[in-house]
Amino acid sequence: DGRSRPRAAEGGLMGLCGRMPHGLRGTMRVATLVVLAALWAPAPTLGVAAHGARGDNLGGRHAAAEPAPSPVPPSPAPHREECCWCDRDTHNAHRVTVDADGAEHELVFSDEFSTPGRDFANGNDKRWTALNKSDYTNASPVRYTPDAVTTVSDRGAMVLVNRTDNSETRVFQAYARPVNAMRIETKRITDKAYAKAVDKTFTSGMVQSWDKFCFTGGVIEVSAKFPMGLGFWPAIWLFGNLGRAIHGAANDGLWPYSFEGCDPVWEAKPMDRPGLPQRISGCNASAGAGLHPYQGRGATEIDLIEVGDSWNGANGYVMQSLQVAPSVPAHFRPTLHEAPRGYAQSPEDGVVRWKKPKGGSSKDTWYRGLTFGGNNSDVPAVLPNAHWYGANFADSITAGVSPFSDL
Repeated sequence: DGRSRPRAAEGGLMGLCGRMPHGLRGTMRVATLVVLAALWAPAPTLGVAAHGARGDNLGGRHAAAEPAPSPVPPSPAPHREECCWCDRDTHNAHRVTVDADGAEHELVFSDEFSTPGRDFANGNDKRWTALNKSDYTNASPVRYTPDAVTTVSDRGAMVLVNRTDNSETRVFQAYARPVNAMRIETKRITDKAYAKAVDKTFTSGMVQSWDKFCFTGGVIEVSAKFPMGLGFWPAIWLFGNLGRAIHGAANDGLWPYSFEGCDPVWEAKPMDRPGLPQRISGCNASAGAGLHPYQGRGATEIDLIEVGDSWNGANGYVMQSLQVAPSVPAHFRPTLHEAPRGYAQSPEDGVVRWKKPKGGSSKDTWYRGLTFGGNNSDVPAVLPNAHWYGANFADSITAGVSPFSDL
């Protein structure tokens, strides 16, 4: 809107976690998640004549360009500000990227994890914090510990070469060159006293940028390798900085609100936990803590990728989702385990996409103007929300690929 008001949900860069769902059974093999991360924000914009008008790094606003007087001496190339959050090892070729709409974005954060043995315990790293906390969300059996997270030189992978009904054979295949990465390791807790003290069965890692690096928009790119095995549920995701992932009551009334306005009808609606009313409401004349009056705020969640796998690497899934609140009226919500009403698969240029057919009723599209991306690879077509659509107070807008083999 051209003003400097903060948006309703400002996100910490990402949560990186090796997590597992409820109901895990059997012997768990060591699992690792290796990650590289980068973020781009809107890049400098050139105005008329030879004067470049640079916008805010994160807000996406650009200063108005003014005509230059005549005559004009030759101007130097537009200056790119020094990126204080960029890793020095990030190649210059990756300093600028172009999004799906053709807009250019300049790098504002990167981490190549090229220094082995980094310590992500609280206060030891300027970019990330590895939690030391038991996870009680989603009935998780995991205790997150800093010891589960470090940086390594990843030299290769175990590759499947033969599989029968009763066994499988894998051999180590070295990469052409090592890959520097963050590694998150999951292990079964063998110390019974420790398992009882933390009330968990496994240790793993969750790494957050909470209260360190935040942004309001841009392009995020991550390179990651996920573990194979039934029960693993690794994810890379964004969470609004007003809340903090897995910190229970701290997120009540914040997650996953995205509404900035005031709706008295919604405000008066009784809800049980976790569907608490929006804590920082657009109807509130005094939000406190220096926040703007009459502006709703919350902690929206964007899951860049969630992965579920099987023992043999077949029939897994990869998903992306946007979780927001308040939810749209129940009339618009699709039927559980079915795609949104009115959507159909249609091939376009060899790419299978889900979209609303021409002439379809707007009330059958769940979210107006919603479309689902596609792919032209050998994996199955992208599926729109075919399973869960969120709690009764919030919506989960999801798309993914399933089944997906050899993650």
